[in-house]
Amino acid sequence: MNKSVLLIPIFSSLIAGASPSKLPTHPIYYWGKTLLESKNREQRKLAAFKLSQYTQPIYQESVIEALLSCVRDPQLEIKVLCTKALGNVRKKHQTDKIRNALLSQFRNHPVLKRTIINSLIQLKAVDPYLQKALFDEAKATNNPEEIVVLMRYFETFGFGSSNYVNDLIAIYHKFPQTKVRAAILKTLGETAKGHSAAIALLSDCAKITGNNLLQINCLSGLKTQNVRDRRAWQVIEIALETSDLAVLESALELLDNMPPLQNEKLSKRVLAIIAEFKEPEIVEKAVLALGVCGDSSPSTVTILTQLVENKSGDENVRIAAALVLGKQSKSHVAQTKRVLTLCRDSEKTKSLRTACQLGIHDLSAHNTAVVKPAVTPQKAGAGFSRKPAGRTRTPNDKE
Repeated sequence: MNKSVLLIPIFSSLIAGASPSKLPTHPIYYWGKTLLESKNREQRKLAAFKLSQYTQPIYQESVIEALLSCVRDPQLEIKVLCTKALGNVRKKHQTDKIRNALLSQFRNHPVLKRTIINSLIQLKAVDPYLQKALFDEAKATNNPEEIVVLMRYFETFGFGSSNYVNDLIAIYHKFPQTKVRAAILKTLGETAKGHSAAIALLSDCAKITGNNLLQINCLSGLKTQNVRDRRAWQVIEIALETSDLAVLESALELLDNMPPLQNEKLSKRVLAIIAEFKEPEIVEKAVLALGVCGDSSPSTVTILTQLVENKSGDENVRIAAALVLGKQSKSHVAQTKRVLTLCRDSEKTKSLRTACQLGIHDLSAHNTAVVKPAVTPQKAGAGFSRKPAGRTRTPNDKE
């Protein structure tokens, strides 16, 4: 198609009777006017496409009105393109009109629902009326695809109340499809605000092996909800036994979010992961996890030392090992200090040298901490004198 013909009729109508200095020159005006006035389907389709690809905020009133009219266009392709373009509108006084137009289309045109949700997210449309209307749609629908689309909105703009969380859990149990449940779990993870029922569901499903997508979303949800109690430790212990890289990565990220607590069983499993897996991202996360659960055993210190000294190894892994080594070295302190000092003084990259310096600092702080000895009872009169009982000491009292 010859694109040069797109706006010629519109140029002609604008030019007639107007001086060039008063004509709007930005092409967005011509695209909007083409949508409103052109009878040529291809011209209107091209104008809608141009507006849908426009990446700048749309403030022009005439263009906004053209788009609002266009979302009711009988041609589906044009309708979809204009719906997408509405996501870039940034005129506050048009917000309600745009919201109502998109909500009406959502209810009446199933094929537009994904595009409408994307535009609402772009618009940051978060008013209570819209939230309630969309959530009512989620509770009423029996269409699993519609739930997946709606969860994209609530993942960003969920409101976290008890009723909201309980209703989401009810929707979760209504649909057995993995894709739907994964979308709901992700939404709960992002918006549940620590609600106990949501944490219970995330904890339970994170322990269920065999469905990696659900398990990953539950592990990520527990991390996002900052769950750091006994339930999270139980989940981590089960999830770390997997051989699936994505599940393992999520479990290690959750472990790294936990408060430091020596755990011999977890420490041995993490060391096994470091030995078993060659992927640098997994090894790096496993090394950092030792900073949380490491048992400071000689085998832990040996593995970390080897990783720091491995000059052909991945640098991020070496940095992680240097950061954790100083905290884990309760034995072989002198050897660890030599390794970290050599690293600090001779490594090529500043990031690794800095990590080794921080490791030395942690090593020194850990091993020079003074622990007050317990007070040993002494015989009366041995090395100290007693005050008379029942009398408050005064500045004039002598030692």
